[in-house]
Amino acid sequence: MIRQPLLNILLNSLLNFLLNLFLILSQYFRIDFKPSNQIDDSYSKLNNLNDPLPLVKPVYKDYQTLLTEAEKNRQPIKPVRRIKSLNIDFDECPHC
Repeated sequence: MIRQPLLNILLNSLLNFLLNLFLILSQYFRIDFKPSNQIDDSYSKLNNLNDPLPLVKPVYKDYQTLLTEAEKNRQPIKPVRRIKSLNIDFDECPHC
């Protein structure tokens, strides 16, 4: 069985080693927890969510021409098999 004084000596030496290691490494690696005063404004235009949606002209394509073009390229379009119903919440288009 391990005696208590031996365990205390081992713990004491281990803690001293870890403390010395931390002190040595803290001199080489500096971590700043304060944010820098310089703020990059290049992303500020992405933060404004109040802009209206852009007007986009709809492009109407005939599904039969799409199918024939896909068959010509030997990449037929397979029908969509939905397992769950499709429910999407979106704002109204400004064009519609």
